[in-house]
Amino acid sequence: MRSDQLRLEVDPAVSVLFPEMRVAWFTCRNLQALASTSFAHSLIYRAKETWNHVSEHQISATRCVAAWRSAYAVQGVDPSKYEPRIETLIRRFAADRYERFEVPLIDLMNAISAIHGVPIKSYNIEGLRAHTIRVRFGADHDAFDPQSGEPEWYPITERTAVYADGSRVLTWCLNHQDSCATAVANGTEAVVMVAESVDRAQYAEHARALKVLRRTLLLSGAELSPLELCGAGINVFEPAAAGKSTIA
Repeated sequence: MRSDQLRLEVDPAVSVLFPEMRVAWFTCRNLQALASTSFAHSLIYRAKETWNHVSEHQISATRCVAAWRSAYAVQGVDPSKYEPRIETLIRRFAADRYERFEVPLIDLMNAISAIHGVPIKSYNIEGLRAHTIRVRFGADHDAFDPQSGEPEWYPITERTAVYADGSRVLTWCLNHQDSCATAVANGTEAVVMVAESVDRAQYAEHARALKVLRRTLLLSGAELSPLELCGAGINVFEPAAAGKSTIA
């Protein structure tokens, strides 16, 4: 599938439940050069430095984690059982338990996610079936092949927001678990990068994370499409000025 044919849309019903949610996305090609750089290593170190002063008990109360725990709860998903992805990453970096992946892109986006408190994910374009990825609520006919665990571990209901192409779920509960179908590997040639903010308080870090992500990918030699935004009232999204991170 050609990357210039892709679209990402947020269903109006999801925007009603999350009126301040913003989903930013772009496509990225020529990822191979990233493996020859030290960008991921440097950002992993920075992620550890960002969180190593925060205790395990304090993490769930930080602004970015608390916001996503609330977003899960409003969908009927217990965040104590299904921990938000950003919380999992932050806990691993804070405790110096983050284990690097074989794919530099995954390490890069995980480190930037943790530094800024912003969920970031990627989809292998070759694995997509439809030209449009939709953020919508689950349906009875949906199918999900998770990267971790069994399908029955992730109940798809009309209250659960998912990323999907057609009837195939790509990500369950906005950012908790991704599908095997679009998993990124070392040989992946092109991906869709997606970053989320769930409320207005996250907009500044959302913009900073995207700026760092895009700049780092460009410096590595990757080719990027223009950044696009989805969500209700996206005109309120403004690029953050350079400055200190304020995620906690």
